[in-house]
Amino acid sequence: MITAVGSEAKKTAAQASGADAVVSYAEADWVQQVRAATTGAGVAAVFDAVGVRVGTEALQALGAGGTSVV
Repeated sequence: MITAVGSEAKKTAAQASGADAVVSYAEADWVQQVRAATTGAGVAAVFDAVGVRVGTEALQALGAGGTSVV
């Protein structure tokens, strides 16, 4: 599970909850970080609870045939 967060506190919480990788969507290259964590394949699914810019960018993190839940 790769978690995208907007703050250091949430990053710490995600890591403590067992996330395999945590990226900050405040960083311009967060989608590339997700792609790197999946060796370029992208993720099988994204759950978007933020929307707008982050939601649009999250679609770029999907792998082929991936699912997006908004």
